[in-house]
Amino acid sequence: MFNLVTVHDTRIEEISYETDRMKFIGRGNTPASSSMGDIAALSNTDGSVFDPIAAIQNQNYYQEPEQTITFNMVLGITETRECINAYS
Repeated sequence: MFNLVTVHDTRIEEISYETDRMKFIGRGNTPASSSMGDIAALSNTDGSVFDPIAAIQNQNYYQEPEQTITFNMVLGITETRECINAYS
């Protein structure tokens, strides 16, 4: 499984990601009251996890008045990591 984001017509400072649902929600929280309310960067961890999630976050981008910005989100699945690397 893979996910990717690209941003066009602006500059961005940081993209963060998370694959572990427990880290995303936070200890003692629920999906309705997750730790994402803190607007902190995600942990950038990846790999095999017990309960996976695909989350990508960009907190800082720059937009001028009336400027259009395009965000492309790609989610996919392949049989091997080599197939993913061919597209990233």
